[in-house]
Amino acid sequence: MSILAQADDKAKKQILAQCSVSTKLACKVFYPGRFTLPFSPIIHDPIFDLLDDDSVQLAAIAAPRGTGKTSIVQLGYPTKRAIFQDSRFIVPVSSTFRQSMMQSENLKRQMETNKRLLDFGFAGLKSNTW
Repeated sequence: MSILAQADDKAKKQILAQCSVSTKLACKVFYPGRFTLPFSPIIHDPIFDLLDDDSVQLAAIAAPRGTGKTSIVQLGYPTKRAIFQDSRFIVPVSSTFRQSMMQSENLKRQMETNKRLLDFGFAGLKSNTW
């Protein structure tokens, strides 16, 4: 049994409160299978700082291949923004229309079926306007 499954409602609320202000923690909590390695303070922390700073409206993120940029920006961050209702519209941006559509479908599938989201009470997040 996972630690999360054993957590009481108070502990879950504390975790959610921390996730609401930290994309880094939200990625680890909601997508432990995707974010299995430790985040680098040199590469990842500046990315998370940008994402969690609402005063930053536009940014370009450059990092080596395989560091998780796409997973963070197209999955972890939009999930956090959606479940805490910080964004009404999430627009996936990629190099091609096809890639954007694939990222959008992946996010939609995760929002509807992710076990961790379900464990926290976000039961089958669905929308008529995906």
